[in-house]
Amino acid sequence: MASASTYKRKTQWKVIREMDEKLDAESTSLSGLLATGNPTSDALATEVESIVDARVSDRGVPNYYENRLLRLVTGLRAGSKVDGIEIDAVQRELDAFLDVSASPRFVDPAERLRRPVDSMWSERVVDERAYRTMQGFREVPSWRGLPLIKTAYDFVIYPMLIDELKPRSIIELGSGSGASALWFADVADAHGMSPRIVSIDIVRPQIDDPRVDFIKADITRIGSALKDSVIKALPKPWLVIDDAHVNVPDVLDFFDDRLGTGDYLVIEDSNSPSNRRNVLDFLARSRNGYLLDRRYVDMFGENSTSALDGVLKRL
Repeated sequence: MASASTYKRKTQWKVIREMDEKLDAESTSLSGLLATGNPTSDALATEVESIVDARVSDRGVPNYYENRLLRLVTGLRAGSKVDGIEIDAVQRELDAFLDVSASPRFVDPAERLRRPVDSMWSERVVDERAYRTMQGFREVPSWRGLPLIKTAYDFVIYPMLIDELKPRSIIELGSGSGASALWFADVADAHGMSPRIVSIDIVRPQIDDPRVDFIKADITRIGSALKDSVIKALPKPWLVIDDAHVNVPDVLDFFDDRLGTGDYLVIEDSNSPSNRRNVLDFLARSRNGYLLDRRYVDMFGENSTSALDGVLKRL
């Protein structure tokens, strides 16, 4: 039996739907739709509406984008503009939504990494200017009073990844101010976890926290920076995050030999041709398999994260 809160959410959802329909009815005459409805457009609208209804059924209230999709569906059926968007653009957006909804969560990362950078940018929902401001426009985000240079989207993506993976070890390459390692520790704490956290940089942050092992080391000599005695003591599963962007080929090869099935390797700032080529070459020579996890790289639209095509799960 549904709880009172569930009934209330579903009632809110119904009211929202009715308000949208009323607004569109006031601005568009639907009489022509009944006489000249396009079967192809109507099928597209029905399929999108069905997917949105299924997504919303449990939580009761649609998010911003789901509300937008429902307005686009209403416009498509009416053959009219929606918020100034021409009908052909409405259909393209709904088609793109269906393509994303039908595509698998895990895909071959090489297929996307082979694309030219210009093509990668053109496929994104977030344009380049908006992407460049995701680490702060007025000021840089902070954590515990320290600058934390992550994108706004990564502040959502990493906690979800940590909650799902439940890593027993987090290895961060590139400590910066130390804020990101503290943030990972706090996020893990909030989920009832106490992973081993190792953060490596050539300059050690001027902070101390018993949950984080800050190691001063040169990542250009990764084998010396992370000694076998340290690596072997780190329990699995692992979440490895490369945010140093130095000696990338050797770093990837180093972890390729040590990651286990189900471990995650996140390669941040993989948006330049050279960085993408480094990852692509690594995948070609690796003795192991990796899958790109689209749940995280495409959560807010394709590649709305600092780890563009770079959230990899080891097979």
